[in-house]
Amino acid sequence: MFEKEPTIENDLKDFHEEIQALKEKEVVDKMISIHLADLDPYNLTQDDMVMYKRYKEAKESEIEEVKVEFEEYRNEVMGSSGNEDRKIFIGYLGNVLATK
Repeated sequence: MFEKEPTIENDLKDFHEEIQALKEKEVVDKMISIHLADLDPYNLTQDDMVMYKRYKEAKESEIEEVKVEFEEYRNEVMGSSGNEDRKIFIGYLGNVLATK
């Protein structure tokens, strides 16, 4: 009856929970990831969410374009952010994009 109204806050909360679930899945599956193990997903930002959604929703024909966008995003975060969780997340996204 009371569905969540779409807002940036709700989207960001859902994003944080999705990344937390990915992190927990790696532990259950005993997968080793130097990226998600030390990541606190609740420190990720709206920009991180936008890049993640861009990657997840990209069609096969758009992957090269997403990789270019990722490089711009990576350069911006690495050059300006003191948020280590964002830097860890960049490593994770870089790995998943490299396999595409």
